[in-house]
Amino acid sequence: GLIINSTITSTREKIYFVESRDDDLLADDARRIESPDLWENRFLVALDANSGEKLWEQPLETDAGESVFYLAHQRGKLVIVASGSGKYHVTVYSDQDGKLDWEDRFDWPGGKHDHGKAMSRPAMINGNLFVRPRVYDLASGRTLASGSPRR
Repeated sequence: GLIINSTITSTREKIYFVESRDDDLLADDARRIESPDLWENRFLVALDANSGEKLWEQPLETDAGESVFYLAHQRGKLVIVASGSGKYHVTVYSDQDGKLDWEDRFDWPGGKHDHGKAMSRPAMINGNLFVRPRVYDLASGRTLASGSPRR
């Protein structure tokens, strides 16, 4: 498979990433990431950081990462933020087995054609998940705040 490099994240015990196993993409010598095939047949994977042994894998049903596609980890949760077609898709999984805990979709701030608003990395502090302009409770998915801060 092809590992999406913006998804590689680790703890002392585990390494996590998203991999595309699309046959057409794997057969292409160029393996260009512009191909829509990258968003087909994807898996969330966990490896033992010491042995490299695969601990688990789960097929993914997220939106394509046309603008960005990130994976982050905190407090037993794996967070994927996919951005494309004017929307963010936030999905949160258990780091123990890769099962989906919760998800949300929302429009990019500033509309579909606002330059730079499509690129928000997930940030996590004290159990809160920040995906600009939203703030979530990481454990439950409850929206704690929404809207762009004023300067």
